[in-house]
Amino acid sequence: MKLKKYNNYLNEDKYDDEDFFDEYGSQDEGQDDAQGEDDMEHLLYLLRTFLKDSGINNFSLKNSTDSIKLEIVLKTKERLTDVIKTFAILKKLSNDIMADYDAEFDIWQTKKGDPLLIVDYYSPEYDDDEDGAPF
Repeated sequence: MKLKKYNNYLNEDKYDDEDFFDEYGSQDEGQDDAQGEDDMEHLLYLLRTFLKDSGINNFSLKNSTDSIKLEIVLKTKERLTDVIKTFAILKKLSNDIMADYDAEFDIWQTKKGDPLLIVDYYSPEYDDDEDGAPF
């Protein structure tokens, strides 16, 4: 007897949902994911274009769900004005395009011995830490 009442309850709820979707339309969750991926691809395209137009040629971009990593390989002996120009470009990039992201940078060395500047842009909304740091 109880199972029959439960089945009737499920059938009634099903018809209510169909009326709602007929009136307002259905929302496909896969559409939101595809839109988010398209937005990220467009952002990466903007970053590549901005960096190439600014004169930075030896770089790579990598993205994950919550961050974008920019790696710039500098010359072994770089003039100070060129290093300052690179940081000015990165500051403009952070202020104009990546305003919603926080940034951290680190300097490493490639296997060939060239300096490697790594800039990690991360979104503070994904972090559950109080100060917004990703670690």
